[in-house]
Amino acid sequence: MSCYIFVRRFFFSQKIQAAEIKGEVQFAYDQYTSAVALVAADIINTGIVIPAGAIVKSVTVQSPTNGGTVSAGISGTPAKYVNAGTAGAFTETNSLTRATADESIILTIGGAPSAAGTYKVAVLFSLY
Repeated sequence: MSCYIFVRRFFFSQKIQAAEIKGEVQFAYDQYTSAVALVAADIINTGIVIPAGAIVKSVTVQSPTNGGTVSAGISGTPAKYVNAGTAGAFTETNSLTRATADESIILTIGGAPSAAGTYKVAVLFSLY
């Protein structure tokens, strides 16, 4: 019986900072149910606040069928994390961007919504 050991060496251009090795991932979720069809450019203020210094890993949004497209971002940059997610489907974007200040997540409605329903957003981020 023979035993073989294979060793591979990987060289990375950047080292992981000591504070990031722990990698505790936080999850934030919010949803908004509209009683009537929203219109393009409507903004939904979520209850999600990403703390300054956190690294946003992933953002997932969903709008109701015929509820128009939905973007996720912050005030001043409404599509920072998701740009026009498909109506009625889950749209996920991997981000890996660091929040430079506390960021309140907003959803911006696009397209031509013709139905009421539930808009959802989920955010994965790590602190430091």
